[in-house]
Amino acid sequence: MHNQHLPQQIRQKLNLWTSRAVTIFVSLLLLSESTAANIRANGLQIAQQTVSTPSVPLSGEKQKRYEEGVKLYEEAQELQKKGTKEGYQQAIEKYKQALKIVKELGLRADQAEILMKIGLVNIYLSEHQQALDLYNQALKIWQELNQPVFEASVLGMIGDAYSGIGKTQKALEYLKRAESTFRAQKQFRFLAINLSSISRVYMRLGETKNAINYLNQILEIYRTAEKDQVKEAHTLNSLAFIHSLIGESELAFKYYNQALEIYRGKKDFLGEAEMFKSIGSLHGKLGKHDLALEYLNKALQIQSTKGQLVDQAPTLNDIASVYILRGDYEKAVKYYQKSKSIFHEAGWTTLESLSLGSIVSIYRNFLGNNQQALKYTQEVLELNRKTGEKDEEASTLNQQGDIYENSTKKMIQWLCWFSKNFHKPFSEIGKTINLFFDFRHRFVCQLNPSRIDFFN
Repeated sequence: MHNQHLPQQIRQKLNLWTSRAVTIFVSLLLLSESTAANIRANGLQIAQQTVSTPSVPLSGEKQKRYEEGVKLYEEAQELQKKGTKEGYQQAIEKYKQALKIVKELGLRADQAEILMKIGLVNIYLSEHQQALDLYNQALKIWQELNQPVFEASVLGMIGDAYSGIGKTQKALEYLKRAESTFRAQKQFRFLAINLSSISRVYMRLGETKNAINYLNQILEIYRTAEKDQVKEAHTLNSLAFIHSLIGESELAFKYYNQALEIYRGKKDFLGEAEMFKSIGSLHGKLGKHDLALEYLNKALQIQSTKGQLVDQAPTLNDIASVYILRGDYEKAVKYYQKSKSIFHEAGWTTLESLSLGSIVSIYRNFLGNNQQALKYTQEVLELNRKTGEKDEEASTLNQQGDIYENSTKKMIQWLCWFSKNFHKPFSEIGKTINLFFDFRHRFVCQLNPSRIDFFN
C-alpha cells in the first residue's frame, strides 16, 4: 500500500513525520558519528599513549604526576562509555582533574586533547556553548603549537557544534576551513569525516543534491584512499536514507543491502542492526507495515543485547512511526515514551525534546486530546529553557497557544449548544470565554510579540 492509498488524515500528516525523521536522523548522526569521530580518528586519546610518552619528556615526580593524570583520564573514559547523563557528568569531573595535572606540567598538547574531550561530552549533554568555549581554547593551543591537522580537527568540531544548535552558515564556515586544510595536508580520513559533517549541514538546509554530492566524495575516499569497508557502509547508509527521502526507494534498498552485506562480513552486529532499522523504516514508509515491524524488531533485539541502552531509542521512534501509519496511535505514544525515557537517562536533551514533540503531535493531530498535548508541550518548554534555545522556546509557546486557541473554539461551540438547549443566558457564559482569551493572549505573547495583533 503506497502513500496515495493511505487514509486522508494520515496522508496529510506524512510531511510532518518525514520532517521529524530527517531531524532525528541528522541529530543522531551528529552525536553518534561525526563529532565523536573527529576525536577518535585524530588519535587524540591519551589512553592510546603509554604513560612513559607524554607530549614532552618528563622525569621523576613529574612522570609520576603524569601517570596520575592518565589514570584519571582512563577512569573518565569508562564513565563516558555508560552513555548516561550521570556517567557524562562524572566523566567531565575526571577529565577536569586530569586537565589540571597536565596544565601544572605544562603539557600544552595534552591540555588541548583533554579540552576537546570535555567539549565532546558537553555536546552529548546538549551544552553546546560550553563545548564551543572549550573547543576554542583547544584551537588556540593547536595554533600556537603550529599543528594544522589538529587545528583543522577542532575547526570541524566547532562546525559540528554550530550545526547542532541550528547555526548552519556558521557551521559551514568552520567546516570548509577544516576541509581546505585536510585537502592540503592530504589527510583523507579526516577529510572524509569533515565532508560527512558538511553533508549533514546540507541535509539540515534541505539541499539534498549537495548532500549526495559530498557523500559520493566520501564513498570514493573510503573505497580507494582509505580502503575502509566499515566507513564505506556508514556512507552507504547515509546515501540510502537521502534517496529514500526523495522517493528513490529502489536505489535506497540497493545501498542499504550493500551496507548490510559489509556489516555481516565484518561481524559488526550493531551495524547490521542499523541496516535492519533503516530497511524496516523504508518498508513502513512504503506501506508494508508488518514487514517494517519485523525488521525493526530484529534491530531492537540486537541493540538490546549488543549495544548501549541509548542505541535502542531511534529504533523505538521508528516503530512508533509505523504504528502511526497503521492508525494505532496509542501504541505509537507508548514507543515514543520509551525512547523519551532513554534519551532522558542518557542526558540527550535535544533528542528527548524531539520524542516529546512527536507525542504532542499525536495527541494534537490524531487523538484530539488537547489536555495531553499541553501536558507534553510543557515538558518540551522546560527542555527548551534548559538548553537555552530561544527560538525553540518561542516555537513551543506558539504551539501551546495554538492548542489553547483550538480548545477555545471547541469550548465556544459547546457553550453555544449548551445555551441553546438549556436556555442559559449566553452573556453569563461569555464572561468565562473573555477570561480565557485574556489568559491566552498574555501566555502566547511572552516570547513572540508578533502574535499580539492576532488577538486584538
